[in-house]
Amino acid sequence: MADLPAIAVKVLTSTFDVKSPMVGYAVNQRFLAVSNLAREKKAMSLLKYLVSKMPQGWQSEMKRMRFARQISNNSFLTEEPEYELLDTLVKKGDWVVDVGANVGHYTKRLSELVGAEGRVVAFEPVPETFALLSSNVQHFAHKNVTLINAAVSEKMDIAGISIPTFSSGLVNYYEAEVGGVQEGELSVLALTLDSLLASAPVALMKIDVEGHEAQALAGMKNIIESSRPTIILETRNQEIIDQINALGYNSERLTDSPNVLFRSK
Repeated sequence: MADLPAIAVKVLTSTFDVKSPMVGYAVNQRFLAVSNLAREKKAMSLLKYLVSKMPQGWQSEMKRMRFARQISNNSFLTEEPEYELLDTLVKKGDWVVDVGANVGHYTKRLSELVGAEGRVVAFEPVPETFALLSSNVQHFAHKNVTLINAAVSEKMDIAGISIPTFSSGLVNYYEAEVGGVQEGELSVLALTLDSLLASAPVALMKIDVEGHEAQALAGMKNIIESSRPTIILETRNQEIIDQINALGYNSERLTDSPNVLFRSK
């Protein structure tokens, strides 16, 4: 109980007659559960802090081993609600694009769904993350993924990437942002989708570019117009949403999702 703030003790005990042995036991168990959870969170925070002090190569190897284990036991997943809908959005033989693939959660599921006769083209600009993505793809059931270590933007150029850190000290590759070369901590190649896939019949595009949506979309206008793909886009920018809707799409945001799902009318 010492691990709990006074207000938490008050809230937990306010509706119980703790003088009753049975209720007292239940309250004690509740205290223990909350106390254990608090200790687990502290232990996890400490573990993350210790890992953040390890050499980058060690951190990457630990991640590689963890992801390989998750892929082998089918727990390499994401909680985003669109992930659960993918089997209704693509089919065997489709071509799909994963822009900002990170370590490959969507890439893996899309690879399974389009099958050996389909193709997944996955873009990930951050070299360290791309290395993990490449390693993960080796464990996929189908050899149908093309990996491109580049950002997607409105023109071919060199772009800068800024990579934040978590409060634990670990590098937050999930929220790496593309910007000008002078703004970034590293520079990467940027390409347009239209320059690579203009003639490909793209069925779906999942786009997670952390604020670089306008530039990425500008470089894929031809694909959107010709293929009319379903689009899963992480954005809170209403201007961007309106822009895609104006191209003949209906949009919806699923419950608790950071993404907007666009379907061609």
